[in-house]
Amino acid sequence: MNGKIKIMISRESLFGRLTVICMMLALAVRSIGCLTIREVVFADRYTAVCRFALPVAACALFVLCVLLLGEKAFWASSVPFAIGMLFFAVRVSTYDNIAETLLSPWHQMLCLLLYLLLTVLYSATVFGGIRTKWLLVPAFVLPLAYHIALEDIPAIRDGFASVSSILCEASILLMLLGMLFCALGLKKEKKLREIDPESGKKVAPPIPGDALQRGGKVKPAVKEAAPEPSEEQFEKEPIVLTLEPDILPEEPAEANNAGEPAEPETQADDKTAEAPEPPAETDADPSTEENE
Repeated sequence: MNGKIKIMISRESLFGRLTVICMMLALAVRSIGCLTIREVVFADRYTAVCRFALPVAACALFVLCVLLLGEKAFWASSVPFAIGMLFFAVRVSTYDNIAETLLSPWHQMLCLLLYLLLTVLYSATVFGGIRTKWLLVPAFVLPLAYHIALEDIPAIRDGFASVSSILCEASILLMLLGMLFCALGLKKEKKLREIDPESGKKVAPPIPGDALQRGGKVKPAVKEAAPEPSEEQFEKEPIVLTLEPDILPEEPAEANNAGEPAEPETQADDKTAEAPEPPAETDADPSTEENE
């Protein structure tokens, strides 16, 4: 028997809510940061798309995937994730960083390889190809720690960061933090499949009427006994008993004066019917008597 893994995230869970909050904050902070330097960001169409449209679209679409498709088809979140990785890839070749400096070619190459690896790893995980979420956790923890420890803190300490660059960098950190929460909130659901001996195709196994599947095992559900009615229910809903008509036995005949029980009427009727009738008396002819 083979199994297929379905990856999902609940919007009602703690990590699902934290993911949505971080992505919404990243969208808002990125918008404010770009508006503070709108003469630079919106100077031409390419810069506006790379520095504003791509991160905003990635955050908004990812939030919609968590809220609407988190438990149904979370594999669709690979699309906004790829958009976000495209934004990161374009970002390393521009001055869109907290120090507003151009990165070295080796640094750019390493970042591009990292973003490509993250895209493949995330897509394979949400599509069920990789059956664990724990590879994604260090994949987001390490870039987050690198940004904070080696880029953000030295730039702020040395005074190379402007307000707009700090806001834009904060949006990056919020996006990475949101993806970390998303990775921690992922759940997997296994769908059992068995091979049909006739056709050789994978089919769903028959599930009995009252059965629960847990970890590939089918367990019969325990039927709960009906709750006993409470006293309040008796008071509110009185029980009405309906009796079917019954044939009551006949009452025995009253005893006679001597104390002996009277015979049933049926026996008296039988005796009356058995008694022979007396012969009818015939009157003799008077003329015959005289002749004699």
